[in-house]
Amino acid sequence: MSKKTAPPRTAEQLEADMELAFREGDLGQTALCSWEITARFPDNSFGARVYKKKLLRDSYIQGLSMKTLDQNALELMKGGDAEEIAKIAALGLLQYPDNRNLSMALVHAAQKLGRPEWIRPAITPLGSPQENDHAHFNAAALAAWVD
Repeated sequence: MSKKTAPPRTAEQLEADMELAFREGDLGQTALCSWEITARFPDNSFGARVYKKKLLRDSYIQGLSMKTLDQNALELMKGGDAEEIAKIAALGLLQYPDNRNLSMALVHAAQKLGRPEWIRPAITPLGSPQENDHAHFNAAALAAWVD
């Protein structure tokens, strides 16, 4: 982890952040909070699922293809802002939860932002790593290390 690890946020903190981000029109931050709540706190995720539905009905988000989201996330990983990577990855993972590239982008952002609590939820939908998928193997090892 490159940035100092911050304490994981609670479901209540995330919900407040999500509501604020939505009111301010920050779709990426809303998506990130919604993704994190549903991934880390599935039993407390009713509100996040409501916001997810609101996001997925947004005309801008409906116009984003998996290919576009993949490309944007991969391009940002080459030197972009880690917070933007996390937002784009989370936005994509709300629509395509088992997308490898978006999951790896979120793992990348988690490392840069000091958010180890995102790693396991980001890779769990992918299942076991494929034989030659070194990035997925490394992410799984990192998840085991930070758990």
